[in-house]
Amino acid sequence: DVKFTRALKAVLPLFSARIFRSIKLCREFPFDFQTISGSSQVQTLFKMKCQIPEISWHNRDPVLSVDIQPKAGGNSNNSSSADKIDFRRLASGGTDSHVLIWHMTQNAECGTISLDLAADLTRHQRAVNAVRWSPNGELLASGDDESVIFIWKQKGETEVVNILDTTNEQDKETWLTMKILRGHMEDVYDLCWSPNSMFLSSGSVDNTAMVWDVTKGKSQHIFSDHKGFVQGVAWDPKNQYLATLSTDRYFRVFDLQT
Repeated sequence: DVKFTRALKAVLPLFSARIFRSIKLCREFPFDFQTISGSSQVQTLFKMKCQIPEISWHNRDPVLSVDIQPKAGGNSNNSSSADKIDFRRLASGGTDSHVLIWHMTQNAECGTISLDLAADLTRHQRAVNAVRWSPNGELLASGDDESVIFIWKQKGETEVVNILDTTNEQDKETWLTMKILRGHMEDVYDLCWSPNSMFLSSGSVDNTAMVWDVTKGKSQHIFSDHKGFVQGVAWDPKNQYLATLSTDRYFRVFDLQT
C-alpha cells in the first residue's frame, strides 16, 4: 500500500554501500517495516537487520560499479567438495582501470560479513564503468571508457593462462579473459545479461545499444534509435524485451522476438 511504499523509500538510501580505502567490519541497522491497518492498528510486516560492508581499495580512486555473484556460481571451482567454503563473490570496478573480485563470507555465529580480495583483473586500460555477473554465476562482464568489454571466466584445472592475463601471486583465484567484445565507438556505460547467460546487452556514449553473442564474441544487433548517450540497459527476465534509457530523455523498449 501507499504507507508501506513511503516507508520503504525512506530507508532505501541506507542500503547504499559506501566505498572506502580499507576493509572494515559491517555496521548494523535494525529495521521494522510496519503499516497501519484500517482499524489504526500497527502491523509489522517483516523485520530486517542490514549490514553494510565498507570496501576500500582501487588506489583511493572512485568505485563506479559493484555487483554480487548469483548463488549458482558460489564456491571455488578448484577445490574439492569437502574443502568448499560457503561464500559469495562481489566484483567492483573503478577509475583505476582495475576489476577486483572479493570473497564475501558471513560468520554464522555473529552474522557479520567479511570481505577478502580474491583476484585483481588488470586487462582494462581505462576506467571501468560497469561490472555484471551472468545469471548462472559463471561469467563476469566488465565495460570501460575505451569502448571495450571483457568477458571473464574462472580458470579451470586444465586451462592455460594467456600471456596477456597477468596474474598476481597474492591472488586466491585466477580469472581468464574468455572474450573481448569490440564494436562501440565510445565509452561503455552499462551492461546487462540475458536470462540464459548466452547474450549480453551494452549501452554506450556513442548513442547505441548492442546485443552480443557471448559464445561467438560477436555483435548480434545494434540499436541506434537514441539521439543521446545510452546510460542504461535492462533485459526482460522472460527474455522477450530489452529496455534502454538515454540522455535524449527517451526510454525505449524493444521486442527481441521480432
